[in-house]
Amino acid sequence: MGVALKRRPTIQAEFAANSKGAMLAVTIPNNVAARIAIPGGEPPEDLHVTLFYFYDNADLNDDQRTIIRRLASSLAAEYEEFEIRLAGTDVFEENDERPLFAVVVSPSLEEYRRRLAVALDLANITYSKEHEYQPHLTLKYLNSEARPSLTVNELFTVNNLDAWFAGKRIPIPFGNRFIRNVPRGKRHFVARPKAGQKQRIGSGDYETKTNRQQRKLVAVYDKWAAAVKRDLARLTKEGKPLPELQAYLDAQIPKLEARLVEIQSAGIKSAAKTAAGSRYELPAVLVTTDRQIRDNVELIRKNLVPRIHEKLTLALALALPLAVGGIGGLAVEQQKSVALAIKNATLAGRSMPAQYAGGYWVAIFETEKTLGGVREDERASQGLPPEPVRWVLDPRAVHCHASPGFYGCAELAGEYKDGWRSLPTVPAGQVTCRGNCRCHIEVNRDGQWRRGVYDD
Repeated sequence: MGVALKRRPTIQAEFAANSKGAMLAVTIPNNVAARIAIPGGEPPEDLHVTLFYFYDNADLNDDQRTIIRRLASSLAAEYEEFEIRLAGTDVFEENDERPLFAVVVSPSLEEYRRRLAVALDLANITYSKEHEYQPHLTLKYLNSEARPSLTVNELFTVNNLDAWFAGKRIPIPFGNRFIRNVPRGKRHFVARPKAGQKQRIGSGDYETKTNRQQRKLVAVYDKWAAAVKRDLARLTKEGKPLPELQAYLDAQIPKLEARLVEIQSAGIKSAAKTAAGSRYELPAVLVTTDRQIRDNVELIRKNLVPRIHEKLTLALALALPLAVGGIGGLAVEQQKSVALAIKNATLAGRSMPAQYAGGYWVAIFETEKTLGGVREDERASQGLPPEPVRWVLDPRAVHCHASPGFYGCAELAGEYKDGWRSLPTVPAGQVTCRGNCRCHIEVNRDGQWRRGVYDD
């Protein structure tokens, strides 16, 4: 039985997994696909419900693909699963290929799609808007064939969707997969604080100065966030529509980036001076410092700031899930919704810059490793062997293990008799925990383990 549609869109040829296109789609479970696939039609493994079609994958750059995945994933965390019903079939007769499709009925899927569309629009991501969105599942392109007599009536659930970029499939799960299950019999469960929110414990110079750097980074963010919250509240009261609120937010992001870069660059120099002392001006140390500054600036510009931008963009979009096109000013309740969403998003975002204090921590030990190489050359010229070093785990921290492309602190711990150059990396360097690392390095000088490459 066909289902009457108020509007029948003319659609482009369906996306194939081996094409050069890009899309977000729900893949049909294997058992359902096997039941509804039609001889001569789309293969069971290709059956899907398209949510967004982004045209040619080459039209997107790496940053845009990352934004699509992050926005889709952030919103997907709010849904445990989608219930989808396939209720009858119909044909898009206006299309010369005459696609025969199963009608998709899923209120939660349509709500998710509508909310994500707002976020993508605010992030300036282009997707197909040629026709009003009609969820459907293409079964076969009939062309000149007669429409077959076919009944489709299926009810199933899906717990993830897929991002497809030129044939590469990236699953995006629904629900928060990072929440630990509450142990049976435990009525109360207190989650561990988010990484980066706790400062380093210890009264040593390294810990004190790294904590100070963390406070500086968070203070920059807090000052910027306070101004953003204040100005967005004012703009909403003035009746500004959603696109103008987003335009304001976009204009503030470079200001945050500039201040974070300034504070972090000064911090890296401070870390190098802390580790090198009077030997800071050695050419090898200066080269290491410059490299550390460049690496940290790149991380801020390409990772930290875009993540903050995306979090606030998503907050604006999800504050108004029923907004239509951002036309006209916001009602009083919508103004309150925007204010609350931005408040919560900026508060949650404080942990992001805090984690970048790890850049200070790694700069200390990268400088020490460089200076350690200088000392080993000095000792070698005197016929002396390298001084042993050891990787020390903070007993109060939870330590990481090896992951693809990264070392694990738990495995790195121990003594390295061949000295600084035998270290495969340094704390907060190429380790899984990155900037959250609490480990440090000690050197054995005159039979005693101590921090620092030289005595002075």
